[in-house]
Amino acid sequence: MGLVILRENTESPEKGTIVSLKGGHNGESHNHNDLGNVVLVRKGKTLLADVGVGVYTAQTFSAQRYDIWNLGAQGHNAPRFSGVTQEFGENYKSVLTLSGDSAAAVDLSKAYPVSAGVKKLNRVLTLDRQTGAVEIVDTAEVSGKKKVEISLY
Repeated sequence: MGLVILRENTESPEKGTIVSLKGGHNGESHNHNDLGNVVLVRKGKTLLADVGVGVYTAQTFSAQRYDIWNLGAQGHNAPRFSGVTQEFGENYKSVLTLSGDSAAAVDLSKAYPVSAGVKKLNRVLTLDRQTGAVEIVDTAEVSGKKKVEISLY
């Protein structure tokens, strides 16, 4: 698993901005197919949320677990390409890198099946530690024309 957490105020995190970026692979225990997901909290208020699991049912532990909206990519802010989402398994992975104490990037190029047409996909997260401002930049190269969807909760 890979997870970066950036804090504007390391002495009193609750007084500033906290932002996280998820990496790793989609074969992790209790996986959600959510590589690249960003959670943003500002002065104790959640601005971009991870909605979590919800109520556990038999479906949660079945082959249809990713049909549950909040366990699949549609329940997170990872991009979807013409409806194609990330897939389950260790082969669907990302590379997470940290740049100093205020920026991180995740290469999501291998987090999607071939049918998504993703050639390159990078998400860069930058926190201005003076103002608490956050910038999220996605850069994608895909084959053909794709409709890009990103859910924000």
